[in-house]
Amino acid sequence: MTTRGVTTWGGRALRAVAVTVLLGVLAPAGVAMAAAVAEPEPDQASSAEVAVESPVDDAEDDEDEAIDVPEAPGAGPDQRARAMWESHGRPNRLIIVRADTVDTVEAGGLLVAAPRVPGPATLAELAAVAPAGWVVLGPSTPRISAMVVLGRKVVLDLHGAGPTVQLVGGPTAAEAASIHTGSGQLSAQRITVTSVDPATGLPMPLGPGRPFVSVGVGGRLLATDATFSDLGTPITEPDGRPGVGFGAGSNGSLVRTSLLRNSAGLRLNGSSGVRLESVLITDSAADGLVLRGDRGTRMSDVRVEHNGGNGVLVTGPSTDRPVTGIATSGNAAFGVALVGQTGSRVAGVTSYADGAGGLQLSAGADVTVAGFDAVDQPIGVLTHVGAARVTLDDVHVTGGERGVVVDKTTAGLALTGSRIERTAIGVAIAGRGVRLQGVQIGDSRSGVRIERGASDVSTVGLTVGGGQDGVVVAPGTSGVALRDLVTDGVTGYGVRTAGPNTEIVGGRIGGGETGIAADAATTVRGTEISRVDVGIRARSAQPVVVQAVVVIAETSGIAVDTGSRVVLTDSQVRAAEAVHGAVDLVGHNELSLPPLNALSMIGIPLVVLALLLDQLQRLRARRRRR
Repeated sequence: MTTRGVTTWGGRALRAVAVTVLLGVLAPAGVAMAAAVAEPEPDQASSAEVAVESPVDDAEDDEDEAIDVPEAPGAGPDQRARAMWESHGRPNRLIIVRADTVDTVEAGGLLVAAPRVPGPATLAELAAVAPAGWVVLGPSTPRISAMVVLGRKVVLDLHGAGPTVQLVGGPTAAEAASIHTGSGQLSAQRITVTSVDPATGLPMPLGPGRPFVSVGVGGRLLATDATFSDLGTPITEPDGRPGVGFGAGSNGSLVRTSLLRNSAGLRLNGSSGVRLESVLITDSAADGLVLRGDRGTRMSDVRVEHNGGNGVLVTGPSTDRPVTGIATSGNAAFGVALVGQTGSRVAGVTSYADGAGGLQLSAGADVTVAGFDAVDQPIGVLTHVGAARVTLDDVHVTGGERGVVVDKTTAGLALTGSRIERTAIGVAIAGRGVRLQGVQIGDSRSGVRIERGASDVSTVGLTVGGGQDGVVVAPGTSGVALRDLVTDGVTGYGVRTAGPNTEIVGGRIGGGETGIAADAATTVRGTEISRVDVGIRARSAQPVVVQAVVVIAETSGIAVDTGSRVVLTDSQVRAAEAVHGAVDLVGHNELSLPPLNALSMIGIPLVVLALLLDQLQRLRARRRRR
């Protein structure tokens, strides 16, 4: 039985036992049989359309994550060795470290099963029993030229082997000296694990024969002050492997550890309780950190920088693991991308100058973001491909093109308690069921743009300071309501709406060329407009309803274009021309010239000029008398 991305222990065990028994029957006759590996189910979430093409990890399971199971009772050493060789891709050379033996296997045949004393294994022990050249202990750089697989509860300790351990690779996967923990443990303290091309002595380039480190079912990796570099095979291929991968049920910790120039830097695929503390993941060919169905992962001070895909990709089965303690920078796609996740939480994440944007929420539901910072991003936060019921709180976006983008497939989003500044567009909304509350936008060309097709959009307590336009509502929108909107110091429009039946209730609009430009039927109620050239301009074929407003403008209070009509009720309008055009006055309206502060630019100079002229006239009159 399988679930999305996780094969159950029972199913794996039964398959492995059956295969091993068959090997025991057929091996004497010289028949070789490959261990069966379940076909991975397609991951619908990770194949969903995304805004930016980037390498995405589509593998459901690493092969070795399904093979570390109890061996068949009664199987002999040869049969056990061959079964392990088959299940690990038939490497040219294989070292199997068991609790009581070290088996060396070449071309599928057991060379020797050397007895060993139980306890942690070392490279020196492996070098002593392996054929010449398989494990070479140099003065500072040990070199391993065989795949190493650990048996159940076996510990391989690399500490003391030298500052750098080289894993030999080659053109094909069979030549890769990868390390598989199985259900054992790999300990790496104060050491670098890297690949090497035996022909050049340089790290292996990305290819199918580059080694990797895999933590299998029930396995464990403990790394402190370590580096894993130039590891892993192309993720875009069916058998692609990350530089370091944790499998189902595996655990461990990476503390003060760097992962450099790997295929994908680090992948947690169904792991449990892994701790990542002060980890740097950089210059991966694909995604930096891949979280796939992992549980109980604890992250703090994780830096993900300059990777070829997303900095962090969260995909596969959803879990209650929070995405937190992460800083991204300079990744080719998004800093953090959640694909098909339900109920996930993002908190305490910062991002800077990633290629596509800071945070992508795609094809998921009930995701909560509580504390996210984006600086100089093309898009601070993007929701799309059917994202639903998203909560964004305490989001801070500074610089870049667009602060928050809610695409047309998004259904249900709340943006609260957030600040966006110095972007071209603060918030762009094309989805439905969108609410902004307590959002502050500063010095953006457009504070909020509500695009064609958006519906059921409301803002409460939105503040827009500086920039060109406060709120722009495009034609083809519906159900737009702006409550307690405050704009201050915009140079163009406080609100410009072409969406039919837009409601503007309460709030203050201060500064700009025009306070409210209504290009479609609009209701304005209880709003104060001041320090503008034109208070309300109507260019709609349908009536614009204005109730209980206060308008103080320099040129026109209410300006109605030909063919438009405004119904003005119980309002105060002060301007050089209080109303212009077709205005129906209902109730008690006060229409007057603007107060002194609005006329002073013209009035005071005229008064001074009049006094000067009067004094000049008096002086001339005195001279005539003489």
